[in-house]
Amino acid sequence: MDIILSWLSEEDKESIRAMQEGEIIRLHFTLGLRIRNQLGLWGKNPDLVAALSRDAPFAHPDDLYGAD
Repeated sequence: MDIILSWLSEEDKESIRAMQEGEIIRLHFTLGLRIRNQLGLWGKNPDLVAALSRDAPFAHPDDLYGAD
């Protein structure tokens, strides 16, 4: 989380905090894409992918950045 938070301005953080649950999907092609690409969820970071997909071993990378 520290890495992701470091990418965001205070204005970005406040905007995200103010979003309703159904609005979060708007971040899929912006912040979500950056998370997937920068953190290697498309196979460039197998240890992170394995940790995030522990409960869903065949999860798609688009699903991993929202993992608990």
